[in-house]
Amino acid sequence: MKKKRVLHVLASNSYSGAENVVCTIIENNNKYDMYYCSPSGPIEETLKEKNISYIPIKKLKPSEIKRVCKENNIDIIHAHDFKASFICAISSFKGKIISHIHSNISFIKKWNIFTILYSIVSKRFHKVALVSKSIIEESVFKNKIKNKAVIINNVVDCKKVKKLSNRKFNTTYDVLFVGRLVEPKNPIIFIEIVKELVKSNKNIKAVMIGSGEYDDMCRKKISEYNLTKNIDMVGFQSNPFNIINNTKLVIMPSIFEGFGLTAIESMCLNKPVLNSGVGGLGTIFKNNKEFICKTKDEYVSLCKELFSDKKKFEKYKNNCPKIIEPYINVKKWEEKIYSLYK
Repeated sequence: MKKKRVLHVLASNSYSGAENVVCTIIENNNKYDMYYCSPSGPIEETLKEKNISYIPIKKLKPSEIKRVCKENNIDIIHAHDFKASFICAISSFKGKIISHIHSNISFIKKWNIFTILYSIVSKRFHKVALVSKSIIEESVFKNKIKNKAVIINNVVDCKKVKKLSNRKFNTTYDVLFVGRLVEPKNPIIFIEIVKELVKSNKNIKAVMIGSGEYDDMCRKKISEYNLTKNIDMVGFQSNPFNIINNTKLVIMPSIFEGFGLTAIESMCLNKPVLNSGVGGLGTIFKNNKEFICKTKDEYVSLCKELFSDKKKFEKYKNNCPKIIEPYINVKKWEEKIYSLYK
């Protein structure tokens, strides 16, 4: 029997959280023919490494989606995040469209041009997948999608993460930030946390993995605080896991967060993740609130405690496997993804 064809559509052309999830869906798929479609860019390199079928487009617009679907006999569109969902909904595609929302971004909490447009086109979606319950609870358009909404927490292939973490990396760090250098991820507060830690230990070593529009701002802050010897900025890494594996603590001070994939990946390597508890992070750490910090001072204080108290640090490490248990069953997660297409 001929397999149905699924087109995963993304607005971005680089690799980050949502892109990672799409790659995991495609890599573990055995029931459908799946294609990755986005504006051409650096993502092509990553997809080539992963041997994923890629359909590049010049620009994400309805006519391009219509053309790609027609040329490739697409049966189902799986659109990721708001922009891709909206464009696909108005593309004249006649088959099923799945809208998959990966982040609990602030604009969903009030009526604006984005939420109005999404609400209008939502009738076109066969299902709406959400990575955390908080997204539907806090969105102004929840009544429009509640009957088709499906909560599907993201998943992490721990075996794969551990395998990738074994690649050689010589530098060791005390604290680490990993994510896009953009406002929702709050990279500036990470630099301020390191600044405070250095006051009591001038040998503190930190690393920031990621790139984004706050790159220059981060570099200026590091220079302004005289932290160039303490903080390494290593940019985007296709494999961040060997660096995470060489770090004591991971810090996620996000202002907004969809699921919190980085937290699960880091805890696969037994790295405690101190975090803000927003969005999906609140769900992940609902029974382990000792990992959540609400202010810069709380992050600084807890870092110092864990660095000085080996017993407490081991307790945090030992809690990691327990916390991630619901989020590492790839087979069960893949079945939930398939259920969206039925």
